[in-house]
Amino acid sequence: MPAEVARALENRSNALGVSLSETADALRAGDMDRVDVDELRAHLADVEAELVELEILVEQADRRDRHANGATISGP
Repeated sequence: MPAEVARALENRSNALGVSLSETADALRAGDMDRVDVDELRAHLADVEAELVELEILVEQADRRDRHANGATISGP
């Protein structure tokens, strides 16, 4: 699962990067018709969703490490 989250995060990040680059090009060219703020927001939301998954994985790994070192596990 960590590899899947990593791939998804990388894909979302790449899509956001492309969209930002295209937006910057449009702004430099003064072509406001090519600026799609909603698309940028959608890419940001996708990246945020993957970051939430990553955060969950990190918390789970942290709990496993603490448990392996003798700490008790509490919470979900």
